[in-house]
Amino acid sequence: MDLQHKMLRSTIDVLINKTIVDIQSDTHRSIRNFIDLGVYFAKGENQKRFFLRMQSTIQDPQNPFYKLVSDMLENIDTDIVKCLGTNLGCSSFTYGVNTIRKNEPRLGVHIPPLIFYMPGHERAPLSALKQASEIIVQGMELGIYTHAFYVNSDMSRTRDVFALAGEYSVCSFFMMIEPELVTDEFIMMTQGVNNVMISVNAGGGRAQAAREAFSRLHDARLMFGFHADYTKDDIDALSSDEFLDPFIEAGCFFGGYIYRGESRDAIPEKMRAFVRRMRTGEGKPMLIFDWFDDLNYIINVVSPGGDLLMIDDGAGTARARTAPRDAAVEIGGSALSEVLKKIMPPL
Repeated sequence: MDLQHKMLRSTIDVLINKTIVDIQSDTHRSIRNFIDLGVYFAKGENQKRFFLRMQSTIQDPQNPFYKLVSDMLENIDTDIVKCLGTNLGCSSFTYGVNTIRKNEPRLGVHIPPLIFYMPGHERAPLSALKQASEIIVQGMELGIYTHAFYVNSDMSRTRDVFALAGEYSVCSFFMMIEPELVTDEFIMMTQGVNNVMISVNAGGGRAQAAREAFSRLHDARLMFGFHADYTKDDIDALSSDEFLDPFIEAGCFFGGYIYRGESRDAIPEKMRAFVRRMRTGEGKPMLIFDWFDDLNYIINVVSPGGDLLMIDDGAGTARARTAPRDAAVEIGGSALSEVLKKIMPPL
């Protein structure tokens, strides 16, 4: 970690620590002050626009954002809140984005802000843990500090992801799992690892099993939420109070929806309207997003015209997220920068 990165993390860490202390006495005022500081110190147009939008949003005293923050600090270990807040706000979306923009002209292609790791079947999961580690190290050099792993029900894969998260503490890790994976062994592996967000599959009739998993995760004071596949036919059911309220009561911090329609570019307007409503005074104290819509927004902010990177760590291949599967290339012993040159959109 270079000096600039260390200094930036130290500054943000001090601000987060102060805000957490202040929130205990005056939640609304401390959140407003924190966002005001964000507006003042924002260096780029997109950062300033984000904090100005937040300023406007919190003008409504009934906005669910206040309760969301209050619930987060009450239910989630503060070390996890501070670590993920610093990793995402500083390393990923500030220092990381600046590094990406410096490196893109050199590579001649867009650099992804996020890498997805898909479980393959041809080889063992994370078929060389060493290879995954090398990707993360080389990703940090390019400005990539966020990684998302589909773990599903694989305990061996879970162990590997927690090992990676423990080794690379300045990165943020998303772990997408099935409810039955949340066992005593799983909870034990989370101890002392503060940079992992856990997303439990709650779609396809798994709501009750997900609630049981949430109870364990809540007791361990972890940061967790849910993800659910949807089509046009089940938007109403998956966005209903009956579906969401028990999750909020269980301590869910976020909920992500994944469209499985014919075209993922054609997100139903009903879902877009629901997500917008959930972020206003009419919403609920849970961070709601649509995986494809919101990831597309982030990509456009970080590197307009870019894409995300999908790695099939079983097959040992990589492709751009929007590229067909047959466009995947072998990773082999290639450097990450060389892989990106082959598969990412050109500048």
